Amino acid sequence: MTCVGCEVTLEKSIKKVHGVVAVKASASDKNAVIQYDKTKTDEAAVTKMIEKMGYKPFKIVEQ
Repeated sequence: MTCVGCEVTLEKSIKKVHGVVAVKASASDKNAVIQYDKTKTDEAAVTKMIEKMGYKPFKIVEQ
């Protein structure tokens, strides 16, 4: 991500994944924090959307 427009586009696209609860992208931090309901989606579906947008997930942390 390089700008606020990238943040907004990424957030809107990831929110389309069924089960995603919240997304906060930050171009300045070069990351996105994504919360999802594990009973409705999984890490693979979220990763697929990120990759579809041309980004590469580099670290996934479960909390």
